[in-house]
This record gives sequence, C-alpha cells and structure tokens, in this order.
Amino acid sequence: MNAYLNERYMLYFDVHYGNHVRSFVELKSGLNSYRIGGPRPIDEKKLDFQAAFLEVGVGDARNWIKVRAGRHELEYGSGRLIDVREGPNVRLSFDGFKVKAGVGSWQIGGFTVRQTWTSQDFLTMHPITLSDSGRIQRPTFDEDHHTGRLLSWPRSKNRFINRGVGHEVRHTIGARLSRPIAEGNPGWDFDYEALWQFGSFGSANIRA
Repeated sequence: MNAYLNERYMLYFDVHYGNHVRSFVELKSGLNSYRIGGPRPIDEKKLDFQAAFLEVGVGDARNWIKVRAGRHELEYGSGRLIDVREGPNVRLSFDGFKVKAGVGSWQIGGFTVRQTWTSQDFLTMHPITLSDSGRIQRPTFDEDHHTGRLLSWPRSKNRFINRGVGHEVRHTIGARLSRPIAEGNPGWDFDYEALWQFGSFGSANIRA
C-alpha cells in the first residue's frame, strides 16, 4: 500500500485596464506528503506560474478579436488531444500566443504554443524535451461548437515496446461537433469527436 496526500493551492489576479487590455497571473503550488519513494514530477511543484499573460482586444459584445501572449491553460474538446491534465496534482500549461475572434454567435481562434515542464522546486522552468512529448507547431482552430484541429509533433527519438527505438513524426487532424442544451435552446444534445493521425515511426507508417 502506498497511500499519500496531495494538496493544490492556486491564487490568481485578473486585472482589466479599461475595455481593451487585460493581464492575468495565476500562481500554483502542488504539494505531496507521505508517498513511498517521494513525490513524482506530476505530484509536486512547490511554486510556479500556472498562467501569466497579457491580452489586448477590440470590438463589441457581438463582434470582437483578442490577442493573448504569455502562459496559458489550453483545453479543447474532450481533452484527449490537448488538455490541462486535471487528474495529476500538477496541471499543465503552455507558453506562446493565442488569438480568438467572435463574429455573431460563432467563435474561431488559433494558437502556437509550447508545453512547459517544471522541476519540483521554486520558479524553475525547463522546456519539455522532444523525447518526453511532442511540441505543438501548427495553429489549432477552434469554433464555438464546431472544432477543427491540426497538430504536429516534430521528429523525436521515442521508444515503443513492440517496435523498438526510432524517430517519430506525427500529425493529428481532429473535428468536433456538439450542441449543448441551454436555456432557450431546446432540442437534441450531442457531442461527437473524431481524430485521425498519420506520420512515420522509423521506417513504418503511422495510421490511426
């Protein structure tokens, strides 16, 4: 038996400078106690920035555009493709740029970011290496209820039990169609998501 205690503390500051400029900073502290073998990287981060970005926008309530730069949380669709990873004690965040626009009842956006990985100490950050995970290279487009995604992982040396060690490049195209039920919007409630992956691992092709 390996019973242990996880604690997570998060404090944020959301400051608006008029109607067009906003800054947001969120600190996180994840602590782990009593685990045999000590805390894992997903269990403990003593202090770091979960989010820290500057956002500039123009427009009105119906038609608008916003540009954001800094560290963000990203969660799209059901969270299978890109997510903040709520399960472990230390949530993920991403450094980069994001743009989002609204036209009537529709929303569309894109981003280019890199996932961050931190040590377990105070405010020390190291970019995640290619052997740990892929880096998002191409924009992702997100609409209000219809989402299309194209993410690319660059070549990296990965290990698979049945295939050995080799260089991998992987592309993912995803689509989501949903219609949540809301007040004044009766009818069918549905949420469907599909993903297609292609690329190569060593001399073999990836098709999933």
